[in-house]
Amino acid sequence: MIEKCSTLEATESSELLKSLAMNQIPMPFVVVDKASKITYMNPAACKWARKDLKEAIGVMCFSLFPSPDCTLEGRPVSEAMKYDRTVIKQIRVQRGNEMVQTDFTAAPLKDDKGKVIGGLEFVVDITDRLDAESRAQQLRMEILELSTPVLSLWDSILCIPLIGTLDSKRTQDVMEKALVRLAEEKARVIVIDITGVPVIDTMVANHLIRMSSAVKLMGGDCILTGISPATAKTIVHLGINLSSISTCASLSQGLEKGMKIVNKERGTQ
Repeated sequence: MIEKCSTLEATESSELLKSLAMNQIPMPFVVVDKASKITYMNPAACKWARKDLKEAIGVMCFSLFPSPDCTLEGRPVSEAMKYDRTVIKQIRVQRGNEMVQTDFTAAPLKDDKGKVIGGLEFVVDITDRLDAESRAQQLRMEILELSTPVLSLWDSILCIPLIGTLDSKRTQDVMEKALVRLAEEKARVIVIDITGVPVIDTMVANHLIRMSSAVKLMGGDCILTGISPATAKTIVHLGINLSSISTCASLSQGLEKGMKIVNKERGTQ
């Protein structure tokens, strides 16, 4: 008798803990039957839907959590029940008078024999996170813009001082900006200074070669400056051929070379 009582108490205690856990989950949590009618919502879901649990029971879940991204059959919970798998999607969900972005997770609810009898829905508002990511991306773009300026060093001479790591996208952006400024200012020479670039690999070198070729097609000359001993050693080791680009050890030497090119052309006019 004592053992039966202990077992009963343990079961009741376990059920109480489950109930407390369900009610204290901070994200909206909804249980639906196979017809997508709500059979349970935790307090967070009730707060989101602005409904008491009694009002929500038996209501179609998509009427309390309307989304322009879902139809009845296309909702994640319908897919989860139909294909017996967990479905995670980013969808918009109506919350009061506003539309918010959510990570919407749906999973099949099964009985003790493994038969699907309904579905579970978890809703996480990620609007603030997406906004923060968007702001961070904008900030990165602004920093990138500031880190790759195209400067007027002298009459008809532009300079691009590069600092930090160069990847494919950044070098492509540099080339586009350089060619636009070359055309706008009718410049004759572009000096690319890589003193602040720690590593030059084959990919970056190929981008620089293509940039030099593009500048030449527009009637200009490209001068590469700031090649350190370590960078020069790496270029030789990788077998990179920079013979198509004029090079100088320092920015001042590159400027001097650019001035000679400009003055020579003006002297022959």
